[in-house]
Amino acid sequence: MSKLFYLLVIVIMAAAKMIAQEKAALYTTGTHFILPVEKEQWQNTNTDNFTRASYKWYNGQTYIMIVSNRDATIQLDYTAIVKKGKLLIEVANTNHEIIYEATLTTDKKDMEKLDLKANEIYHITFTGQQTSGSYECKWKTL
Repeated sequence: MSKLFYLLVIVIMAAAKMIAQEKAALYTTGTHFILPVEKEQWQNTNTDNFTRASYKWYNGQTYIMIVSNRDATIQLDYTAIVKKGKLLIEVANTNHEIIYEATLTTDKKDMEKLDLKANEIYHITFTGQQTSGSYECKWKTL
């Protein structure tokens, strides 16, 4: 009976390890600033699965880079508060092909599913055009 129990535990652990390896891992860096960036009262925070910024004034471009270790579908959730001006959100691949874009002049909350190719570098770019407000963008693999 104990041999059967240990065998069952080993099989379950092996299956869990295989499932964990099947899920894509996302690697991110940022926030990177594309000069010149005009900003006033800028605050931002980044983790492995989100970026957030608030600002009294923002004119320029910032981006985060995201790479998946395998082909993956991600869910991109964002919330933007646009008090004035415009905020553009773009996701582009290594070849600078835009796979998602939004131009915001008012507050917006949205969710998009995007397909990422393995080991390709994607930029999530936030372009402020004389804007005031904030944004938060989260991502996760599906």
